[in-house]
Formats: sequence, structure tokens, C-alpha cells
Amino acid sequence: IADQSFTTKALAARLEIQNGAKLYRIGIIGKSETYNAQFWSLENPVNIKDVSEFAQKYGIPEANLKNGRIFMETGQLNQGEKFITREAPGVGKNNGGAIELVTNPNSVRLETFSTINFDH
Repeated sequence: IADQSFTTKALAARLEIQNGAKLYRIGIIGKSETYNAQFWSLENPVNIKDVSEFAQKYGIPEANLKNGRIFMETGQLNQGEKFITREAPGVGKNNGGAIELVTNPNSVRLETFSTINFDH
């Protein structure tokens, strides 16, 4: 169960999302969820030079983002969908802490899907 964070950053992100902010995700083709994903970022992964940095900020095991072709997708939360914003929990040595949106599967309307390259 994910709970709404009441930090200034989490509440500001919540307002952005309610006002139609673009959402972002990365994953591995053939391994990661796509249209039914529940965890999204307000941060464009294109602005991050190393996949390790993204993994660190969002508490993703780095191995999950290094073994295959990485995709990026964008979308917007469907109107009326329930969601929370919170600091991403850490996983292993990756501390997390970046603000993420958590919602139910199929709650985001996909807009783009493409592959992305990071410097390793």
C-alpha cells in the first residue's frame, strides 16, 4: 500500500499532475510494464546522463535497467483516476527519494513510446 506524502515537493507534484503534467517512465523492452504501469515520474529521463543516476533517485535496482533495450514512455493521468505522490522508496543501495506518482494499472493515457540510450 502506498500512502500520500505531505511534503512540499510531493504536494506540488500532486497539483502538477492534477493540472495535466506529462508523466515519464523507463524500463526494459520485454521485461517492464508499459501501458499498465503504476509508477511514474515527472522528471524527463532524457535529462539524465547515466541510467545509474535514475536508478538511484527512484530506488530501482540498477540491474533492472542495464540488461536490455531501455524504453521511455510518456503519458498523462486519466481524469478522475486515483493516485498518490511520494518519495520513491529505496531498494538495496539505491536510496530513492525522488518524487513519484503511484496509481492503479491502466490509469495513464500513453502519448509516446521510444527507446533511449544512456551513457554507462
